[in-house]
Amino acid sequence: MLTIVIDVIRTLAGRGELPRDLAGRALAAETTIDDLAIDSLGKLGLLSELEERVDIGLSEGMLIGLRTLGDMANMLQTARGGQ
Repeated sequence: MLTIVIDVIRTLAGRGELPRDLAGRALAAETTIDDLAIDSLGKLGLLSELEERVDIGLSEGMLIGLRTLGDMANMLQTARGGQ
């Protein structure tokens, strides 16, 4: 799931929906979400794109408490039922 999270961030950055510097920046499981400097609208776009990619429903509340991209990947895995 981490690969999907990173790919979605790079895709959205390439489209200008997230800060463009994220398209070429080194991203890893330990990268913090705060380090990405994504505003609330960007987080909603990220959530929407992740929903589409993994074909699951996600809510904005699922982002609460997530600190890193690894946390986000784990949340997606859990939301998919561990598949």
